Amino acid sequence: MLTNLVQETENHTKIQSYFIRFWFLLYGFVAVQISWMLRPFVCSSSLEFQLLRGLRDNVYGDILYSIAHILGLR
Repeated sequence: MLTNLVQETENHTKIQSYFIRFWFLLYGFVAVQISWMLRPFVCSSSLEFQLLRGLRDNVYGDILYSIAHILGLR
């Protein structure tokens, strides 16, 4: 009986650990995108202000585009 309780507690702890890791990863992705969208205000004051940016203006798309450009695929 006690071993079942201990095992159940360990299972809940593992699930909570996975959930917290997923949550931090999701927040990380969102934070990176928000910082990319706010870069004219924070880092690069030379960029012009745009309320809505182009379709390719996604940090992850730009990273893939840069890697393709470096590798000569574009």
